[in-house]
Amino acid sequence: MNWNGRKGTDAQYPSVGAFRSTHCRLEGGSLQLKSHGCDLTAIETLTAAPGSIVQVDKHRGMIVGLDMSENLESLAKIYWATIQSICFGTKHIMDKAKEHGYHIESIIVCGGVVKNSLYLQELANICECDISVAGQDEAVLFGSALISTIAAGIYPDYRTALKKMAKRGDVIRPLKHTHRYYRKKYEVYLMYSYLILWEDKVI
Repeated sequence: MNWNGRKGTDAQYPSVGAFRSTHCRLEGGSLQLKSHGCDLTAIETLTAAPGSIVQVDKHRGMIVGLDMSENLESLAKIYWATIQSICFGTKHIMDKAKEHGYHIESIIVCGGVVKNSLYLQELANICECDISVAGQDEAVLFGSALISTIAAGIYPDYRTALKKMAKRGDVIRPLKHTHRYYRKKYEVYLMYSYLILWEDKVI
């Protein structure tokens, strides 16, 4: 399966081409869904990140609101709802951190996820904070190179090396008109997440 779309890929794997088309149209705004997002709610607890609601030894998730549609919009809803769910999980971890005295004003992201502008904007909207993107395409390699310059004596300390070598990336700001919608949907996300825990106790 080739994500780069080489000749024959979409014909051999139609779902890959449909997925790529859906992602591009969502990012570009040519595929419009009702409300701000969609009427599906996804609970993406399969990764069970530290601080998440689901127990680490129970990797489960669900999608609520599916219908019998098999068109592009239905695919877009599932994709978008899953992105929202991942962002809700991040918000939940942030909320728990704030309960323990941490003050979080922004999120810094790096890695392959920075190439997904739809995810970055949804993360900003849902967490209601600025999302700063690392200025380097390969942030991990950059960090190794930066530390190496200190070890080699090129720069005296981390702060100096960072000032000389680093560059500022983009900043994605939350869209305030989406806050009411996502605050309500976050309540729904929490309700279904705790429902999974309730089911584990009942069954």
